[in-house]
Amino acid sequence: MNLKFQETMKKYLNHILALFIALTALSSCSDDNEPSPVPKPDPTPSGYCLMFYMSGGDPEHDILLMESARQAAEATGDDVAVTILMKASGKEEGEAHNGTHRYTAQNSVLTEDQTFDPGENFPITDPKELTDFIRWSAEKYPNRHYILVIGGHGSNFTPYNDLKEQETPPSTRATLYDSYHRMTSAQLGDALRQSGQHMDAVIFNSCAQGNIVLLAELEGTADLMLGTPFVIPDLAYDYTSLVNDLRQGRSVEETLTLTAHRAMNLWQEFHNQEVVGLSVVVSRIGNLTPLWEVLRETIDKMSDSM
Repeated sequence: MNLKFQETMKKYLNHILALFIALTALSSCSDDNEPSPVPKPDPTPSGYCLMFYMSGGDPEHDILLMESARQAAEATGDDVAVTILMKASGKEEGEAHNGTHRYTAQNSVLTEDQTFDPGENFPITDPKELTDFIRWSAEKYPNRHYILVIGGHGSNFTPYNDLKEQETPPSTRATLYDSYHRMTSAQLGDALRQSGQHMDAVIFNSCAQGNIVLLAELEGTADLMLGTPFVIPDLAYDYTSLVNDLRQGRSVEETLTLTAHRAMNLWQEFHNQEVVGLSVVVSRIGNLTPLWEVLRETIDKMSDSM
């Protein structure tokens, strides 16, 4: 009786063991059929994208600004790309002086974006258009270090003027000029913040831009800023060398510093003719709290001494 019971239990346990092994195998097969997790993209930026946002303003600058961007485009490779949005002045005949065009460039090939429809009179000084251009550039070349180049005519603070035939209201310092329309320093800062893209640097290929007003407006939008508080010659900066410096592995700060030194050497002749100033400033603008603290302390001491 006991022996028969033991044999029955043994068979029962063997059936349970077999069933357990089968279930384990099925479970294993089920796991193998599960979709593999999608690998997350590397969040670390790789390579660079230079964004040229430019307004000619006059026939001479139509040519010179576009030529500067072309020089940068010719120096590009897989690791450095260029995007360009250029509005010509419309003050002479020919394609070079009319219309607004958008381009991409990589591996020394400059390609016009045929899908871009700027309309009849593109509002280049509208900060929304700059925001859209930055976002478009980042979509074309994602996960990169970004450098924005503003090219055109800058201007100083303009007070109310009733001496001319047409009265002009006061305006803050402008970073971009198109006929009687201006993009102010404050509007530029807002456009950068609205884009959602942090810049490694902002370069001003325009006059009167290396100043404390601009520092305040752009604080936190970029790590570095390159500009001059004076009038600059039309030759501006050596973008071919700038792109080559980045491709050779130099940091953005070192690249901008070299660019500033080259500009000063290039501008020396114009300075000697008393045409331009001779000062190019590379500023760290990520956090300017120490600067504001010193200025506040200085102003307080000046006030106390009166």
